[in-house]
Amino acid sequence: MESAEAAGMKTGRIFGALALAGLYLASFYRFAIDVSHYAATDANWSHAPFVPLISLYAVYMYRDRLRAMEAAPDLRGLILLIAGLLIHWFGVYPVSHAMLRGYGAILGLGGLLWLLTGPMMRVLWFPVAYLVFAVRVGDRIWTALAQPLQHLAAGSSALLLRAFGVEASSRGATVVLWSGIDRLGELNVAGMCSGLRMLMAFLAMGAAVAWLSTSRPNWLRLTLFVAAVPIAVATNIARVTAFGLLALVRPEWIEGGAHTATGVAMIALGLVLFLGLLALLDRLFVPAPEGPHED
Repeated sequence: MESAEAAGMKTGRIFGALALAGLYLASFYRFAIDVSHYAATDANWSHAPFVPLISLYAVYMYRDRLRAMEAAPDLRGLILLIAGLLIHWFGVYPVSHAMLRGYGAILGLGGLLWLLTGPMMRVLWFPVAYLVFAVRVGDRIWTALAQPLQHLAAGSSALLLRAFGVEASSRGATVVLWSGIDRLGELNVAGMCSGLRMLMAFLAMGAAVAWLSTSRPNWLRLTLFVAAVPIAVATNIARVTAFGLLALVRPEWIEGGAHTATGVAMIALGLVLFLGLLALLDRLFVPAPEGPHED
């Protein structure tokens, strides 16, 4: 009788979990729509569809730890679930704000998993939190971040161009090319060249690599994540410098397909730099071998 009762309770929990999951999907469906929309229409967030896949992979990587744990419902998760629901729908109406909808959905997902699994959230928190890299940042924040990155890219690119023997100067977010006292032209650092696209993509990659590098010490994992920022900025400066050199040869090359191609090339360069840093840190900071065990 007890085994049948236990089986009935287990079945009830499964159906209850499925019902809550269905309610979550029905309540937060706008998040998936937003991710799909901005990934298709905004080049700065073309990486967004890959973020949930990495989250799922993180869950897969920790499957053994999760199997060793016993799920126990925790009502504290209900508080997060309700808070996430309120934030999400506040972002639907009255303000219509994609960032609020996204953060609300992620908070609600964390609350749902905490409610259903309890102690398993000690492992699941990262796959949930990682989803923030798929949320489009609001326009005001985006603009505030873009402007200093544009100025940095323009100033640094002008400096590199001078190192290559090209007469160049920067004015705000513009690189000016010169021939003596004659102005040859200007290279405007457009919004998509501000470095934010690479910054968000590499922050997402750095967070994933740092978290999944469980054999490395925590300080090294943190270094991998923080290094994503200078690597993203450096690759973007290289891109703008390449535009300046191209402008002297074929000005039309800095538009259209060539503009996209250089972006892809710089992302590849950033990936090489990131992996190179990872290999360098592994070589410089090799864990000391354990000494012989005494009997």
